[in-house]
Amino acid sequence: TVRLFSRHLLDNSEQFPDVAEYLLQARSDSVRSFILDSEIVGVYMDATKGKFRMLPFQDLSTRRGSQSVERDRVQVRIYAFDLLYLNGESLLKVPFWKRRKLLQEVFKETLGFAHAQSVGLATFDDELLRATLEQAVTDGAEGLMIKLTGEGYHAPNADVSCRTFGYESGTRSQLWLKLKRDYVVGYADTIDVVPIGAWYGNGRKAQKGFLSPILFAVYDEDEGAFRSISRCMSFTDAMYQ
Repeated sequence: TVRLFSRHLLDNSEQFPDVAEYLLQARSDSVRSFILDSEIVGVYMDATKGKFRMLPFQDLSTRRGSQSVERDRVQVRIYAFDLLYLNGESLLKVPFWKRRKLLQEVFKETLGFAHAQSVGLATFDDELLRATLEQAVTDGAEGLMIKLTGEGYHAPNADVSCRTFGYESGTRSQLWLKLKRDYVVGYADTIDVVPIGAWYGNGRKAQKGFLSPILFAVYDEDEGAFRSISRCMSFTDAMYQ
């Protein structure tokens, strides 16, 4: 049995029955139990050419159940990037590069399953980062995840290696950085918006009385009215105050 959980531990298994099938098809015969860290992405899939185009997240969110019409309308693909548990053993203390190597060994790529593409950097390379980011955005991705793999690093002992490159669950780790197009000066498009509504946030934001997310709108000159376009969140505490 395969169960699918969101990062908030919501069980989405019934919403993506095809994903369970893809996982079982991709695993090797030696895999008896596993926990993957991965992303389910809506794609336009041309099976005859073996090519895929990522669809906007809004398309994926329309998947409401296991009905075949929903599955046919929005096809999905799994992009796996980490292996946390395998055959009864936790891999949380294993360095990332070893976890990723093991993931690639025990799960093969199929039409419905792929390993996240990566580019190795031994030192900071601004030009390569920008080129890789541009390609990722062109392919339909939000941006890049920059992670320390630990490969080539010789820790003085196993405890240091674990704390330095092991998997940290339930937290924003210092071992990785999210790089999106709008984080880079000169890359993002700009638009003037007006706040028209807000909700009280959850967790830390609720405790501090912050309003988050905030609903924004643009002015429709033809209709003479404001039209909502997006909710935004993840601002700094200073902005909320």
